[in-house]
Amino acid sequence: MIELQSIGSVCRVDKNGVFLNDSSLERVHPTFRPVVEELTERIADGFGDRIHSVYLRGSLPRGLGVEGISDIDLLVVTHQPLTDKTKSRLQDLDTDSHPLINGVEFAVCTLNELLEPRRFHLISFMIKVYGVHLYGENLQPVLPDFRPDAELARDHIASISDQIVLAVSDLKGNEDPDDVMDCCTWIMKLIIRCGMAFVMRKKEPTPGTYILRISYSHRTTLRRK
Repeated sequence: MIELQSIGSVCRVDKNGVFLNDSSLERVHPTFRPVVEELTERIADGFGDRIHSVYLRGSLPRGLGVEGISDIDLLVVTHQPLTDKTKSRLQDLDTDSHPLINGVEFAVCTLNELLEPRRFHLISFMIKVYGVHLYGENLQPVLPDFRPDAELARDHIASISDQIVLAVSDLKGNEDPDDVMDCCTWIMKLIIRCGMAFVMRKKEPTPGTYILRISYSHRTTLRRK
């Protein structure tokens, strides 16, 4: 029987309605820190000339890691697009020797994509609002502030159709129970988040307001279990 735990979190806004980043390395439980440090070193040693910067996100930097369940969620910014071979090498970074971690998830984009001023970029949002800097040049101070506004809502709403199609495609003929569960969990989070996007502009946030926070993940990112 699956036991549900009350470990959700919220995202605060400041007096100007700007999302605050409550993540920090200090909140990563000591159990998980050696794994995060080892993985960061392996990325630096193996891909240093290709990588601009790396950030940790997800449950660990919010102090919500669960042994054997939580994975390591990394945001990787590169100088140039990675080749398929390099992506495969990144995906194959081994954490099997660490049973407390349920795999590694990578979201990857180039520096130019991230700093494109004419469009919203989800990884830029995640670095600014959810990320903790691990390696390279820290982009957080130069990235724009984000608010629960129409642009953020539009990005979630516009992408849901394609994401549902991807989920259906991944589930057809899939006989791997763990992957089916992972896919269903992923798409349910997106649907809930999309529903939130439709209503989050109904009321202007005031200082100290708490905005529902749902962890981000992508079926299209590099993932190793």
